[in-house]
Amino acid sequence: MEETTRFAASAFAMMAIFGAGPAAAELTPRAQDVGPYGVSTDGWGAIGFASAGARGEIRAKAPPGSTVISAFLHTATQGVALKPETVRLEGVAVEYAQSAPNTSTGGSLATSRADVAEIVATEIEAGSSEIHSFTIDEGRDGALRSGSDAIDGHALVALYDHPSLPVRSVAVLDGFLSSRGDKAAIAFDAPLATGAPGSFAETALGISFSTARQKSNVHVNGSLLTSFAGNCDDGVSDANGCLIAVGGLDDPLSPLNPSCEQDKERYNIAPLLGEGASEIVVEVNSPSNHHNIFLATFIVSADATVTNP
Repeated sequence: MEETTRFAASAFAMMAIFGAGPAAAELTPRAQDVGPYGVSTDGWGAIGFASAGARGEIRAKAPPGSTVISAFLHTATQGVALKPETVRLEGVAVEYAQSAPNTSTGGSLATSRADVAEIVATEIEAGSSEIHSFTIDEGRDGALRSGSDAIDGHALVALYDHPSLPVRSVAVLDGFLSSRGDKAAIAFDAPLATGAPGSFAETALGISFSTARQKSNVHVNGSLLTSFAGNCDDGVSDANGCLIAVGGLDDPLSPLNPSCEQDKERYNIAPLLGEGASEIVVEVNSPSNHHNIFLATFIVSADATVTNP
């Protein structure tokens, strides 16, 4: 039976639910809203040391005068389904709500999520700049173990509003997508006028334990968007502990069917929809079956009915 959920709003509404493909997925909505909203995403990863994890900075982008609606820190692990206990953001201990092992990879890849809205809001709402940096310290959970780093990197996601932004629908999803294949179907309440002023549809992905040799194919409405989703664009090197890629922040929109170097995990999917499109169908699979798509954000300018196929 087809499961359908409708989200009504005065202007636009969208919420994505990834449904059953060859294997059941567990990438589920974490935050969604409609209004003058923006979403900031950034990633960071570095190799830890024998006695402690790596230290560095992860960023958020929001115009001065923004109000933070929600913010999350996602920490990706490999080798063990570890829910970290020693990570600190801006010197504050991070308390993770859950660990989500990706069962399609045998459970060796996982992501834990923490609510860090208070930490992020303190910086953004009091700041006068657009870019905000946050120190991150992995502590002992990020230390090298048998030559490998259990923590593969982090993603910082912030949903905010600002009166200068246009009204649109935003959604943040987390958990995991099956690397063997999953899909999402988003149906519009009325045919999409892709050529209308202000019409757009954008998505970004967060992927861990990924290199240029471990990548995903992404199709939208049957057309290839990319064959190179993944790699370690936000890690300091191509090694365990750095294998993290998160589209967003200052990343450019990737061109259609990009090269590995051009793919930044942030995509304009409107050109693949066509004038009068009635739905968006996004399909993802990983030929290597060995990396973890743990995060997706969507921004779209259309009323939508989301189906779980």
